[in-house]
Amino acid sequence: MRAAEMRFVWDYYYWATWRLLAAAEGLSDEEFTAPRPGGHSLQHLFVHTMSAERGWRTGFQTGERPPRLAHEDFPSLASVVERWRAEEALTKEFVASLDDAGLDRPFIEGLPLWQFLLHVANHGTQHRSEAALILTELGRSPGDLDLSFFMLPRSR
Repeated sequence: MRAAEMRFVWDYYYWATWRLLAAAEGLSDEEFTAPRPGGHSLQHLFVHTMSAERGWRTGFQTGERPPRLAHEDFPSLASVVERWRAEEALTKEFVASLDDAGLDRPFIEGLPLWQFLLHVANHGTQHRSEAALILTELGRSPGDLDLSFFMLPRSR
């Protein structure tokens, strides 16, 4: 995978993530933290996804992963948004710093770094879909999150 393609993947990742966070605006803290069928709250899904992104990025940069973020440290959507803005800046800075050779460098068990970056982005897709379902059930659909809805307007 080329560096420009990886930046595209992460631009889409954040486009879709911010659509979800925008759809969640206006929820009460109780709605945000309430467990849903399947067992997870929006709080859990957002903090887990943000924490995984942070953990992997830190691991890519330092070789060590920090402790997971604690859900109770993010009691409101506003607290998640504030932290995720900072995490986005750090992740985009890291991804922008990579060239093709950097993406191909071995990371774990000889597998290239780009595969793990793609794993993290794909992990986010899974949890965004779960959060989108919850938001839709709450009458707050984030709309279409398909990659085509991100890329086609940019091609015009």
